[in-house]
Amino acid sequence: MTLYRNRENDRVRIVGITGSISVKRMLSDLGIRAGDTIRITRNAPFGGPVLIERNSMELALGKEIAECILVEEAS
Repeated sequence: MTLYRNRENDRVRIVGITGSISVKRMLSDLGIRAGDTIRITRNAPFGGPVLIERNSMELALGKEIAECILVEEAS
């Protein structure tokens, strides 16, 4: 499942990142890597951005980037 398909306040664990090298590099520069647990704080409708929280830092990711992040439900 991709990050974009989850609901607000879900806690998920990143299992992989697809997409181009530039997408992977950009996410790595933002500190988003496979194995991280994040919380979705807002998922805007109609293709809007996804707000995520990781280590008390909030980031907004566009739909195209959020679709590249593969996640599973965090325990």
